[in-house]
Amino acid sequence: MSFIMNNLKKTNIEAKRFNLTNEPNAFVENEAINQLLMSEGMEALPATFVDGELLCKGIYPTNEQFSQWSGLSEDELLKKPKVRLSLKGDA
Repeated sequence: MSFIMNNLKKTNIEAKRFNLTNEPNAFVENEAINQLLMSEGMEALPATFVDGELLCKGIYPTNEQFSQWSGLSEDELLKKPKVRLSLKGDA
């Protein structure tokens, strides 16, 4: 999930992820998620909204769904960042 979120942001697609335990105000202030929680309870989480529309609830979206919604290929979504390690003796 973290690779997908980071790769969405790198392609200028606005993507936000909230955790109820750490950010309860986000769930109170967002009317759509607040109503969803009031009507269906915690079983509705995780919930995924795209452009304000609820597209997935109670489970995490699949890579294929993220690809369809974002227009990015699954390879682009799952691309791992390149990390260069400097080893002792490298110039």
